[in-house]
Amino acid sequence: MKRLRRDLLILTVNVLSFSLSNRAFAQDSSNPIPLPEEGSSVETSPATEPDDPLPMPEGDSSPPPSLPAAPEERLYDAPLGDDPVPEAKSDFEVTPPTENGPAVDESYNSVDGNGDSVWSLLRVGPTVQIGFPHPITYGVEAMFAQVVSFGFSTGSYNVTQIDKAKVKIKSWDIFARWHPFAGNFFIGGAYGHQDIKGRFEDDVNLTLNGFPTTAPVRVDTEINSNSISPRFGWMGVYPSGLTFGFEIGVQIPMSPDTKVDATIPGASAAEEAAVKATADYKDLKKQADDAVKIFGKKTIPFLTLLKVGWLF
Repeated sequence: MKRLRRDLLILTVNVLSFSLSNRAFAQDSSNPIPLPEEGSSVETSPATEPDDPLPMPEGDSSPPPSLPAAPEERLYDAPLGDDPVPEAKSDFEVTPPTENGPAVDESYNSVDGNGDSVWSLLRVGPTVQIGFPHPITYGVEAMFAQVVSFGFSTGSYNVTQIDKAKVKIKSWDIFARWHPFAGNFFIGGAYGHQDIKGRFEDDVNLTLNGFPTTAPVRVDTEINSNSISPRFGWMGVYPSGLTFGFEIGVQIPMSPDTKVDATIPGASAAEEAAVKATADYKDLKKQADDAVKIFGKKTIPFLTLLKVGWLF
């Protein structure tokens, strides 16, 4: 009998405990944790395990309710994966292709910011010079950006009669100039070649076989030499293309080759020897030698008295 009472008491205690547990769980379910409103911030704290966990009723395997997840924090206003990405701006302006093809950048062919073409700064044209020691020469010259000019000239001139002499002059040279102030004044130099041929004719009076007579004497000279010529001067080029100027310098010969040959046309050997012994013949020969030395072996002035041309 005592044993039955003890079992009934234990059963009653268990029933009461189970009833109290169900009532507490039902009260917690009826009051859920409120969710945060949209746009509001929720401070979260690290979760800690309770010292006394809530006892779970026997026979119930459903998981306890979970708290809502905290909103994702955005550090330094960094965009999320669903935010639109702004287009990257470039410092270079890209021109879309046209119907005739893509646009071509021709700035490589320009010398300044205005887009002037290199070829537009180059002017070329013919010139004519009058001067000394080459009386008349013709050339082709070019000027670039009013800073550098260069060219080539050549000429041929015949002197029919100068004090019983005939002279033929041929020459050519190439030259370059620098315009230090980007204007008309220049300094420069040239390298050239000249070929000068001269013929001196005169009558020599002499006594031959005891009789006075006159014999014609001819002296032929030839000068071949290269030369260098430092120069400076002034050359004006107008917008229309008209060009004129002058220059001054010196002509320095290099390795000249000279020759003097005297002949007496129609004279015998005895007559030729008699003519060469006269003072007139020696004087004529000396004039020819001096001319050769001046033009072929000595530094002489170089002058361009007038230059006229047209640069396109």
